[in-house]
Amino acid sequence: MEQSYITEKKANIKRFFNNTNYFLLKINFFYVELIFQLN
Repeated sequence: MEQSYITEKKANIKRFFNNTNYFLLKINFFYVELIFQLN
């Protein structure tokens, strides 16, 4: 039982980081477009 709990925790952390990375990527693209438009 404890093993499955740890596995689930790891999966949740992995999912969280994937979502965060996707979010940060979108922000980076937004800023890059902003900079190109200002120049």
